[in-house]
Amino acid sequence: MQSIQQTDFDAFSAKLACISKGYLPTNRQALIDPIEKWDQFYQDYKSLYFEYLNTIKISTLKGKRLFLKITRAMQSSQPVMNYGTYLRTLSIDIPLLQYLNSNLIHKQCQIVNLGCGSDLRCLQILNNKDIFPHVIKYIDLDFKESVELKQSILKSISSSQNSLVPIDTTWGGRFEAVASDLNDLDNTLLILKSKLDVKIPTIFITECTLCYIKEKESQDLIDSIRTVFDSGLWISYDPIGGANSDNRFGIIMKENLLMSRNLDLPTLLLYNSKESYSNRWKNYKDVKIQNMWDFLNSNLHPMELKRLQSLQFLDEFEELKIMQNHYVTMNARW
Repeated sequence: MQSIQQTDFDAFSAKLACISKGYLPTNRQALIDPIEKWDQFYQDYKSLYFEYLNTIKISTLKGKRLFLKITRAMQSSQPVMNYGTYLRTLSIDIPLLQYLNSNLIHKQCQIVNLGCGSDLRCLQILNNKDIFPHVIKYIDLDFKESVELKQSILKSISSSQNSLVPIDTTWGGRFEAVASDLNDLDNTLLILKSKLDVKIPTIFITECTLCYIKEKESQDLIDSIRTVFDSGLWISYDPIGGANSDNRFGIIMKENLLMSRNLDLPTLLLYNSKESYSNRWKNYKDVKIQNMWDFLNSNLHPMELKRLQSLQFLDEFEELKIMQNHYVTMNARW
């Protein structure tokens, strides 16, 4: 549990590095197909994340140590990692906003971030009530330690008179951060059913979450959400191990994570291709999946690619291609 939380701090550091170097936020013209409400979704983005970082120092007893750890990691981030974080972020945000902008404009909907960690999309949505009035509930769900840390930080920001980004920790009851272990499916479903309306379209986000859950438990979670909730969208982002002779990347990734964090990726080499990964949602409809290299080439405007190249010199271009071929973004409706 603690090791998984450390990977969240790694991801948070990577996002801060990405922001500090100018990769994020980006505007709607960065996309080949610009998305409505994109720029509003990203307003105050940099202030939001850095205020969250600075508040870590005063929000917990271990806050100062954690702050220093995150800032050191942020400063050492390489261009290839910044590209990866940029693509990872957009791969979630594009289908999220497309869904919110589509048939839900005049309907209510709910959002659940499973394994939310330090992700702040809840603030991007809830601080823009005029832009996203139909989002009536946003649930951040994670281990108890992660949820308590997040609640403490948000509470500190909301009570600060010098806050750059106004935050209401409940947004009139529209937001809740709740603790649950996703391996405990019965408890997770009990919580979700008690806090959400299962008849209202619901978006589920799993960003580097399912890769830490065993095969049966993750499949049961996917199938149960489809059964319990009448309709919605599932957005997922994960590494894949690579198939046959292309599995060296996955083997090394598993070994490195086991050595550095004592963590396993139990399904990395099992769901090792786009086809095997997306087949987990076979009972859903309109399943779409891309590896992140294809995502880069099919979604970003040529001018945005030039902008990215101007931010930092990237001499590991082939490494970037190999890495992004081993990450996928998937979304499926039901």
